[in-house]
Amino acid sequence: MLQTLPPPPMPLGGEQYGAWWDEAAAQAACDFFERYIRHTEAEWAGHAFRLQPWQRDRIVRPIFGWKRADGTRLIRQVWIEVPRKNGKTELAAGLAVLMLLGDAEFGGQIYSMAVDKDQAKIVFSKAGTMISLNPELQRHLEVLKTSIFCPQLSAAFKPLAGGGSGSKHGFSPSGAIGDEVHEWTSGEVADVVHKGTAARRQPLEIYITTAGVAGQGYAWEQHELAVAILAGEVVDPTFLPVIWAAPENADWKLEATWRAANPNYGISVKADYMRKEAEKAARSPGRRTTSSAST
Repeated sequence: MLQTLPPPPMPLGGEQYGAWWDEAAAQAACDFFERYIRHTEAEWAGHAFRLQPWQRDRIVRPIFGWKRADGTRLIRQVWIEVPRKNGKTELAAGLAVLMLLGDAEFGGQIYSMAVDKDQAKIVFSKAGTMISLNPELQRHLEVLKTSIFCPQLSAAFKPLAGGGSGSKHGFSPSGAIGDEVHEWTSGEVADVVHKGTAARRQPLEIYITTAGVAGQGYAWEQHELAVAILAGEVVDPTFLPVIWAAPENADWKLEATWRAANPNYGISVKADYMRKEAEKAARSPGRRTTSSAST
């Protein structure tokens, strides 16, 4: 059902691309989740994926609603930094299915990126489970061992590990999901994918991660870029930065801090779990770094 929602703010510098807001496209992306995507775990398994306001307004609507003058997506890269247990991998899998079908890109190539095969398969496997839970998706998509294939579009979603795939014939990603980027020692695989998107009409790279270690690795480089864009110090309307974190020096023992850092607090992030973790951290100072990374 059509919702009356204000458009999100235009990304800074969007006017240089002739940016305009396409409400129908934004709504269609949100509707896709509720109509086709099913949750795969816990008490929500099998239920329609109704986007939470933070997922809808900060991520899905901006990505698919802001357009360039030529009608293609304005946003081409997305950085989503959110603590554990906030449903980031489930969201990533749903976005992968949406890119595969919703973009209607003939010959589309969507990849689940990671530095090892097992990690690359996590988002891919979730997407396969989502398809198995919806008969309508099953009519359009074939879930195979190493790919999810759409015969009508001759398009596929595949796991991708390592940085050597750029030499493969026909490697031309139209979309990619990078999960748990904080574990990446370098941006090699992301660079390979990004360079491969050059011939695509409106490629979309989405990176979803928890916070990394300050000053270390590719995730920290991207975090710093995201922070600079949010602050207006760097202008790049094609890059959407989305970061959830408690205010600096916030008291980790307070529920208000847990709530500020976790957009899914009270849903997939349970208050009782957070309370117990805080109690353990209070008793054991060595646990405080780990606990604060999960809040």
